[in-house]
Amino acid sequence: MIKSSVRWIISLYLLSASTSHAGAKLVKSYDGRKAYCGHTTTVTETASKVIQMELLNHHSTENMVQVQIAVTLVKCDGARWGVDSNPSQASYKIVGADGSLLNVKEKFRDAHLNILTDERAFLTQINLDQLFNSGRQTIEFNIPKSAIVNRQLQLTVLANKEFSVSNGYSDELPVTFGSFHLNLF
Repeated sequence: MIKSSVRWIISLYLLSASTSHAGAKLVKSYDGRKAYCGHTTTVTETASKVIQMELLNHHSTENMVQVQIAVTLVKCDGARWGVDSNPSQASYKIVGADGSLLNVKEKFRDAHLNILTDERAFLTQINLDQLFNSGRQTIEFNIPKSAIVNRQLQLTVLANKEFSVSNGYSDELPVTFGSFHLNLF
């Protein structure tokens, strides 16, 4: 019990830990979402897809800020997080209302990164075309310094998800993978 709890705490720390690069810091926004890996109390607590972001480079000129970030899809593999080997799909089991075990299949597509000011004003959107093919995509973007409020940007990854359940139910909906704050010093 203690060993699996320690793994869970370490996994959570690695996913929520910040990355920094000379004058900038990227941190996960605590938005109430939880992703468990390893010890869970119910079948539905295991996340099918989790986003991890890493700040690779940051450069500032008099008028612009240039940022390079790696966006990675990670998946729980046993009791550890790792790069998702099947980034466009997921399957898992849930318990139905009648107590039966149901199979769920998910397909993801059309991922993009929204960049907003600290006050949530939309700045730009970047397509993440390769994210669901390879599980990782490196992006670069430039933002005018005049658009940056309180030296922070909010980065949010969104996508479309199709899902089907073995009881015949299916649907498609937009999903968010949470947000990150980029603090620029």
